[in-house]
This record gives sequence, structure tokens and C-alpha cells, in this order.
Amino acid sequence: MSTANLQQRLNDLFGYIRQGKIIEAMNEFYDTDTVMQENAHPPTKGLGANIEREKQFMSGVKELTGVHRHRVRRRRQRDLL
Repeated sequence: MSTANLQQRLNDLFGYIRQGKIIEAMNEFYDTDTVMQENAHPPTKGLGANIEREKQFMSGVKELTGVHRHRVRRRRQRDLL
């Protein structure tokens, strides 16, 4: 994926999040075999389970007041081996 395409996909993702469309973003951007872990809790495996976990979290959110982007280091393939 080119840098321009990657930037556009990131912008699309952030757009979903800014609009509070977290579940829609997960459906578009996350793999069905997604594994997520929050701090010391055990991992949540699978897209469906992660969407349910996110729905539970979002049910306690009264208002989304802002989204802040932080720069992260992009992993190279050899970092993943």
C-alpha cells in the first residue's frame, strides 16, 4: 500500500471514530481473527467478541468530546518475525 493510500485509510478510520462510529470502523478495518487486549485483562479473540466488548464499553460512554491522534512507529515486517 502506498503512503498516500495508507494516509487516506487512516483518515477514513479517524473519520469514523470522530463521528462515534466505532463499530462501523471495526467492521471495515479489523480482521475477523482480531485479538485485542486491555492492560492486564486476558485477550479478547475474534471480531464478534471484540465488537461485543466495545459495545459494552460504549454503553457507559455519555459523550465523545474529542479524538486525539498520536504518532506511532510503523512496524517493519522483520519486527514481527
